[in-house]
Amino acid sequence: MLGMTTTSDPSTSGVKDIAVALGGGLKERSLMVIEGEAGTGKSVLCQHIVTGVLHARGCKVAYYSTEHNAKGLIEQMAGVGLDVSRD
Repeated sequence: MLGMTTTSDPSTSGVKDIAVALGGGLKERSLMVIEGEAGTGKSVLCQHIVTGVLHARGCKVAYYSTEHNAKGLIEQMAGVGLDVSRD
């Protein structure tokens, strides 16, 4: 719901350590920009958050990438061991 208070509840990001590292999780229906130098793990971090939310919350997640189309993104995620298959 809008206005949700962020917490270290792992259900906000799917992974408690990520929720804590982001200062208390994610707000539902919010936009978060992850930025940094090339090669610092931004994409992998975002992919872990997406996977965590999909599995913990079972809700839809929008993921915008300037590097990959949908197939390439799924292949990259599978390459680092993240399961984004549909049941």
